[in-house]
Amino acid sequence: MAENRIMLPAILPPELKLQVKRRSVCRHLQLKISNVAYVLTLTAPLKCPVRQINAFLQAEAENILSFLQKSGPARENYLKLLQNKEVFYLFGQECKRYVVRQASKTAAEVKQEAETYTFYVPQAWTQEAVATFMHNYFRRLLMQKIADLRPELETRLGLTASYHIRRMKTRWGTCNVAKAKININSDLLLFPVSCLEYVMCHELLHLKERRHNRHFYELLTEYCPDWRASAEILCKRHYLCLLDNL
Repeated sequence: MAENRIMLPAILPPELKLQVKRRSVCRHLQLKISNVAYVLTLTAPLKCPVRQINAFLQAEAENILSFLQKSGPARENYLKLLQNKEVFYLFGQECKRYVVRQASKTAAEVKQEAETYTFYVPQAWTQEAVATFMHNYFRRLLMQKIADLRPELETRLGLTASYHIRRMKTRWGTCNVAKAKININSDLLLFPVSCLEYVMCHELLHLKERRHNRHFYELLTEYCPDWRASAEILCKRHYLCLLDNL
């Protein structure tokens, strides 16, 4: 009867919990790990066969294990990691994050050296305050990257829009054609810049063609020739979120 059950691959730690969500709006199998709760969440299309889900988990098992080894083995270590060192991805690059509490500080500051980010925060700050500060800092980095990509991309396409960062569960971006307003998924901060550029181009092109029809994909191929490579990276979600609630 095991073939009728969704099961974690044997190489994964037994204490890792699996949570399965089936959604009618979901088109692809997606994985996400909570570093706090030590839970692997799998989102699947409503009618996706159990056999296909188990095969997907088996194929991703080594990536999941690698993530767990880098991010800390269990929930009780999370606060300790946050106080000292944590590995995370920033625009596809592996980085390190440190939090240093100082009694003399009244305001927080960030120092960056290569791929290392050190957050100096007041000793009295709660974990929630530290997390909020880091959350806002990394969102600003994503917005700055959007601002860097925007001029060349909009000039090339002959289109313009306003950009906003949102936490989204099933989409990498959305476009309100009437208002020329584009929402960008905050998780794109973790992926290579090429993925962010692809999503921006994709959503901008909806100002020319609303639907995902043949004409739309002809435009996408013309203005973003390597879009399929970026779409594949996003579909596989190899850069799992190490910054919870980012």
